[in-house]
Amino acid sequence: NKDAPDPAWTGSIKQLFRTVTKNDATGEEIPPQIQHVEMGRDQAHGAGDLTNSEILARLMMAQGTKVDPVTGTPSTDANAVGPYEFMDDRLLAVHELFGKYMIGYEIPWVPVAMIVNPDGSIRAMYNNVNPSYRGRLTQNTWEAFYYYKYVRGIDLEQAAPSYTTIYA
Repeated sequence: NKDAPDPAWTGSIKQLFRTVTKNDATGEEIPPQIQHVEMGRDQAHGAGDLTNSEILARLMMAQGTKVDPVTGTPSTDANAVGPYEFMDDRLLAVHELFGKYMIGYEIPWVPVAMIVNPDGSIRAMYNNVNPSYRGRLTQNTWEAFYYYKYVRGIDLEQAAPSYTTIYA
């Protein structure tokens, strides 16, 4: 994904589950916040992104593949991490964000690029969280719950209460 012609259209954790530091509509700097970018498209695609990340995480773990904690490239270094740990447990953070929105809470959102031209200019943005499919829950987003709770031993009622609610 590092060489993709449009970095906003990759399936990378860094781009899809983005740390947003500016409003792409105005250029205004904001305090960093995490956004699950495709939640601007609709929640069916948002759920699909979570499901796909879980499938890829399972494959990576089955292969024993770890990544550099900063670049995300495959690594065998002592500080290499698994897909769930990458970017400070970014997958847990976006599962919680998705869960919170899906059970009825509003989440912070700033306009974010969805298509970036090769010259860096923005061709299209997600200006809002899209409510389409809001509340439609399936078991397809639950694998991360099992990993964080039973493999890592994280108290998800504390760390991810909304995600725990949709799981329950």
